[in-house]
Amino acid sequence: LFASSNMEQGSVTATVPSASAPVPPAPATQIQNIVHDCKNGDGKSGRLALGQEGLAWKDKESGAVTVFNKSEIQSLVWTRGIKSYLCKLFMKGGATASFQGMKREHGSALKTFCEIERIAFNSTQHHIAGWNWGELAAEDEIVFNAGGQSMFSLPYGAVAQATANKNEVILELAPEEGANPEDDMLTQLRFYIPGTDEAGIAKSEAVMKRIIERADIQTVSGDVITTFRDLAFVVPRGRYDLNLYGNMLNMHGKTHDFRISYKSISKIYALPRPDKRSIFIVLALEPPVRQGQTRYPYVIMQLASEERTTLDIKLSPEDLTKYKLQAQLQGDTITLMTRLLHSLTERKVTTHSKSFCNENERNPGAAAVKCSYKANEGLLFVLERSFLFLHKPTLCLKFDEITGLEFHRVSSDGGSRTFDLTIHVRGKEGHLEFTNIPRDEYPRLSDFLCVKKGIKLLNQAQIKKEKAQADSAAAAMAAGSGSEF
Repeated sequence: LFASSNMEQGSVTATVPSASAPVPPAPATQIQNIVHDCKNGDGKSGRLALGQEGLAWKDKESGAVTVFNKSEIQSLVWTRGIKSYLCKLFMKGGATASFQGMKREHGSALKTFCEIERIAFNSTQHHIAGWNWGELAAEDEIVFNAGGQSMFSLPYGAVAQATANKNEVILELAPEEGANPEDDMLTQLRFYIPGTDEAGIAKSEAVMKRIIERADIQTVSGDVITTFRDLAFVVPRGRYDLNLYGNMLNMHGKTHDFRISYKSISKIYALPRPDKRSIFIVLALEPPVRQGQTRYPYVIMQLASEERTTLDIKLSPEDLTKYKLQAQLQGDTITLMTRLLHSLTERKVTTHSKSFCNENERNPGAAAVKCSYKANEGLLFVLERSFLFLHKPTLCLKFDEITGLEFHRVSSDGGSRTFDLTIHVRGKEGHLEFTNIPRDEYPRLSDFLCVKKGIKLLNQAQIKKEKAQADSAAAAMAAGSGSEF
């Protein structure tokens, strides 16, 4: 299409044929600096061309060309936007494509193109009166109409999840790919839909189900591979069914659903509690999932150590061989969970440091130490290359980012049974302080961090001084007790 264009770029001159005259081929026209809205709502800049085969759009950055064949175009809608005009294509298969950044004269070229190619052309106007009430339609896309005119539309690909809460439909929007986390962006839309239908079902529930069906999660992600039922999650708190698909997992709860792409899972941790009755499975997410204004950079589930399950794996024989799985898996839930997550996400499952626990000895220690961060009690897990504090908030501190440590209240005088750990991190102002750590954890914690990992102890002189004072006090007390006797 681009090679066949012999017109000046941006030209819109065209002749409309009469009904009786033979239909000439559509003239070639190119329009620069057009933004194409993709399926997920992201916009990319490029060049739009009209030619004998239909419309073609060339990505300015990648050079990729997308062709919209004229035989597949059902209709074209022309409307005015905020600063420019917008053209939207409705394809016969139900897909849509929109192009922004056009000028008024480009509408004439598009109208001529549609008349020549016998494509329905509609010129519409947006409702700009500022109303906040109207009608919500979920057809080719999500459209909010007011006063018989469209106020705004939203592609299904931009919706990360849809939930209903009483008379409200809540749409959580997927973050824009490559967007700066510091930028402002739309993350949620709420629609108040009161009343019930003839069957007594809340209208909000019906609209939510319609949006979920039209968003077509099954088509995007394939059929469900297997499901873990009624799992306990610590973050976000609640019980969820975990559905595993080919390229994502879905957490289905009573009030909320979360879709997490495997590509957004950067780390997987399997960490046993000190009592060893359960294990935390931690998924580190980049970018985080959202629920309203709340961001979850970590998802944490808690699985019982003794729980067993049987799973049917719905994969083709080729995929079973690829992922090294069987059609049916039996065993403890923890092993099956980590095995499936490792196979589907292609991420290594990280666990606690065995050298910190001294697992080769007769009485190995726990994988984590109990402590408090600010006002919250939690567990500080010691891994081979980092700390992981669970769970409020969840913190990950890599050893190579730590500039030094400080231990406080480690001497036995004063009657305190706990000590504090202060961690100084490179590139961050201030420090992180973990308090109320049991004193009997001090020897193995200091040995692992300062001796085995070589992390600098910043207050070593103070610790020696306090220890010497404590020893002197103990010796004096012992001598006094002996003289009395």
